[in-house]
Amino acid sequence: METELSASIGELIDRLIQVNTFLLMLTMGLGLTFRDAFVLWQNPAKVVRALAVAVVGVIVVAVAMSEGAAALDLDVPLEARLAVLLMAGAAGNALAPGLAAKIGANAADAISLMVTLSLASIIAMPIIVATALPSLPDGVEVSGGDVLSVVARNMLAPLFVGLAVRTFWVVAADLVTDTLTKISGVMLNVVVVVIILRDFDSIIDLGWSAAIFIVVTLGLWLALGHFLGGADNESRLLLAANSSQRNGAIAMLVAIQGLDQAVPAIVATGVLAMIVVVGYFSTVGKAMLGDASSTTTDTQLE
Repeated sequence: METELSASIGELIDRLIQVNTFLLMLTMGLGLTFRDAFVLWQNPAKVVRALAVAVVGVIVVAVAMSEGAAALDLDVPLEARLAVLLMAGAAGNALAPGLAAKIGANAADAISLMVTLSLASIIAMPIIVATALPSLPDGVEVSGGDVLSVVARNMLAPLFVGLAVRTFWVVAADLVTDTLTKISGVMLNVVVVVIILRDFDSIIDLGWSAAIFIVVTLGLWLALGHFLGGADNESRLLLAANSSQRNGAIAMLVAIQGLDQAVPAIVATGVLAMIVVVGYFSTVGKAMLGDASSTTTDTQLE
């Protein structure tokens, strides 16, 4: 009876993850016209930098950390390594527009950056699954092609449906966007809470070695964005946040295709990422924005 209940809860969580990812991408599209979504592409240098840092660079660091931990025979659980790799492929965090508002970055560019990185995940995830995952337990098979199909169906399709509705039927988009956004947010919170309650022991059992491994990896991702994010402080802060804070919904969507053991570690990684980013913005970010404000004031006085 307990086994059946656990299986039913697992199936419910998997379904909620799929529905939540679909709604997340749909509401992202419903808030944007095609012009809004791709306004950043008018500046090819910014697009190339973002993809090089927040996608390619993050993946390279994740693979190096995973392979390095295995080569050095460090006590890092397989689940933590899988979580880091899947999170590396899950670019495009929905918090980007809010972060842009807080740091004074261009909101339009930030939203377009979120869409661009999310689209990049559709390509990155199947490649990671096909080439970069560490040795999996016996009987576990995950196909890069299957992942491409799942990600495209649950990300690409709803995103472009949303963009089309906002572009050609604004009234309909206005009617449903706020409601669907709230539902998506509540659903994601429910999924995270249920996973924490169900897999609390599994999360704790990951141990300090996994926590240190994840935090160090997140710190390196953040450093990539900080030092390679561009000339102005706002761009550096925004890309640092996008590099270190990934899209957990996408990572979990891929994990439930056969890597369910990584889901608790993905949740733990998301929580640690929030802590790392908040710490970064409250210290380094605050100092950078303060310096920028002082410089602007001095220039105006002159």
